[in-house]
Amino acid sequence: MKLNVLIADDELLMRNRLRSMIAWEKMGYSLCGEASNGAEAERMIDELQPEIVILDIHMPLVDGVCIAKSLHDRRRFSKFIVLSSYDNFDYVRDTMSYGAIDYLLKHRLDPPTLLEALHKTRERIRLEAANHREKETAFKFRDMYSPMLTQKMIHDLILGIGQIKEEGYEHLKASFSPHLSRNMLLLVLQIDRIEAVAEKQSEEETASMIRTIHQLCKQAIGELRHGYVTYMDKGRFALLLSFADVKSEHAIFQTVFTFRQRLEQTLKMYLNLSAVIGQSGLFHALGEVASRYQSAVRQMYEVSGSALRIRLHDQPLPAMTIRQEKGLLASIDELDAPGMEQVVKSLFRSGALAGDDAQLHMLVNELMHIAVKVCARSGLEAGWIRSVWTSVLQMEPEPERVRDQLIATFARLIAQLEQSAGAKRVSKYVGEAIHYVKSNYNKNISLEETAGQIKISPAYLSKLFKDEMNVPFTEYLNQVRIEASRKLIEHGSFKVKDLFETVGFNNYSYFIKVFKEIVGMTPHIYSKKRNGRRSSS
Repeated sequence: MKLNVLIADDELLMRNRLRSMIAWEKMGYSLCGEASNGAEAERMIDELQPEIVILDIHMPLVDGVCIAKSLHDRRRFSKFIVLSSYDNFDYVRDTMSYGAIDYLLKHRLDPPTLLEALHKTRERIRLEAANHREKETAFKFRDMYSPMLTQKMIHDLILGIGQIKEEGYEHLKASFSPHLSRNMLLLVLQIDRIEAVAEKQSEEETASMIRTIHQLCKQAIGELRHGYVTYMDKGRFALLLSFADVKSEHAIFQTVFTFRQRLEQTLKMYLNLSAVIGQSGLFHALGEVASRYQSAVRQMYEVSGSALRIRLHDQPLPAMTIRQEKGLLASIDELDAPGMEQVVKSLFRSGALAGDDAQLHMLVNELMHIAVKVCARSGLEAGWIRSVWTSVLQMEPEPERVRDQLIATFARLIAQLEQSAGAKRVSKYVGEAIHYVKSNYNKNISLEETAGQIKISPAYLSKLFKDEMNVPFTEYLNQVRIEASRKLIEHGSFKVKDLFETVGFNNYSYFIKVFKEIVGMTPHIYSKKRNGRRSSS
């Protein structure tokens, strides 16, 4: 489908240049109009409702920033690409904050640059439309089918009893994916020794336990996005999962392997319960659910002898502790590349992974799940992470090589997050300075060195930094270092006396002084309080 494009620029030569720069129709775009001033642009946007507006910043009557703000405030569908003759970062910041897809300089504009901006805008429109359709579908069926009714429908499907109306099937399809025609998988989870457990409890306590297990399964499925859990009987649960958008069977089974491990560990951790899990093969139609349930039950009984008992009760520890996972997520959220690297290295430091391919694969899966989750919540495209994921699993199981690849993956993710955040908040030079600080704070860096890296004078960087960040460069550097030291204290990886060099300070006394100024207490007191809180929790 061709997207309608409106050109809004007060310069006739620029409008002519844009009109002849590319073969619009051939590239999938249709020029629906031209505006020579801001007021005319506002009127034409309302009348023509173009999908894309190429918008000049400086125009008579109403400037481009005001139009961008108006579109943003009114939640209009049109997306806009901003044009300017000046490399003014205030304009960049303002227009990006109002939702501009790209900011192009007229004197540097050429066909490839224009096409790249248009294609980026097309992709944003496509993603937003897909999200809108998904939400509409969810709202449509939310009131028609309650969660309880949905569970009963799946329960009846699994047992092969009753009839489900056509709209019921459509509801299930919409709940999983618009393309629910392949790559479904059924897990059967049986609580071990459920009769013995129930004998020690009242009926109310047993019912509460079943509800808790159901909720834990539901939360675990939530990370996979598409799936349902329903309680069958006598401590048995059926989990119907859909991977319609995953092409690789290898990737699906790796994901399910990690999912099962996490689910077993969660039940053990929170309820001190062991579980036996049977798994079906992949299937491609809801009508196969009943037979696949029976095959998963048979598979569960076939492996529920001594071999499985040993695996359940003597399985290795999780690849990551909860504290390590929180430390990694905190480093990513703070765009702290050195902190991230320290956490990942700590996972490989003990040498326990050497010669244990299963444990190494589990760790890779857990780390990559975290990377994909971060992309999802930040609105970033995660396809490249899935490609790296597959390539890492195919590598020779050498822990150091795998570790370095994982560090490089998270460093790239942090750079993308930083670029996304920096485009909205700060100028190019300050953004580059922040990136340099967060990537090198554990080294002996300075304002002068940082300015040299981004090729501007120290005085100019100092002024820009103070204006945009509201703190001097050195104070910001100290804040980053102290925040890193706090995370290391909470992570429990270092003694306080060893911290100051790890986070980039040259002097122990100065580190203590700065820590107390920022945190309000010395690192020793902070460490005692954190350790006391952990031991009491």
